[in-house]
Amino acid sequence: MNGLNLEHLYNCTASILELNVTFLLRLNLSEIRYFIEETLNKSTRREILRQALFDCVLVNQERPFDLPWWQKLFWSLIFAVILLVATGGNIIVMWIVLGKKTDCINVI
Repeated sequence: MNGLNLEHLYNCTASILELNVTFLLRLNLSEIRYFIEETLNKSTRREILRQALFDCVLVNQERPFDLPWWQKLFWSLIFAVILLVATGGNIIVMWIVLGKKTDCINVI
């Protein structure tokens, strides 16, 4: 973990757990992880604190599967074409089936 991310972890932990950051700065990475785990396990608000810490630490992270706008547009257009072809094919099948039904009714 680089220095900037480690500093961000210290600041988020201090902010969420309402501690003085100077206490946390004395801890190395494995000690801070152990401290966070133990604190969350002992807390009655475990899920709330865990989610707040998660949101704080990962606020500047890029979403790995977020596509650029032009790729989203491209895939949307491809989906629209597939949808139109499928709908058109189903309409043709219904037209043929309904046409055969009316022919059968006229014969009888």
